[in-house]
Amino acid sequence: MEENFSLENMDNLIIKDRNYYCKRRKKIFLILLILIIIIAVITGIVFLILFLIETFRKKGGKIICQYNILNNNENIHLINIANDIDYNLIIDDIEYSQNTYHVFEKAGIHQVIFHFKDKLGSLKGFFENIKNLIEVDFSQFEAENIESMEKLFS
Repeated sequence: MEENFSLENMDNLIIKDRNYYCKRRKKIFLILLILIIIIAVITGIVFLILFLIETFRKKGGKIICQYNILNNNENIHLINIANDIDYNLIIDDIEYSQNTYHVFEKAGIHQVIFHFKDKLGSLKGFFENIKNLIEVDFSQFEAENIESMEKLFS
């Protein structure tokens, strides 16, 4: 049995075929758009992780010290003034603005933490002329860039 295709039937087939390919193109475009978004998100996450790693890597760590303060209200020179080093000073768990002298109100053992914001290239004279220092812990300090420790404890 043969069917006669009229022009109207042909037009209907062409329209159906065109609609099929338009829908297919839209699906392919949507899939490609989703893939591009996924790749962009993954790339952003990777760059964020690398940025955070690099940010934390630049930290210079900390030097933890203990001082035996002999008198109440004793003024101690904690760091050599000649050093131009960016650090946070934490004394007995209280953070202070960066300074070179500190008045210890009570006699006894006190913990002082120098938390460096960047890696250091030198510790030359860092503890020079400092009284009452009884212990220094360098275990959390990044010393890979240190070129000089001249007169560190002189």
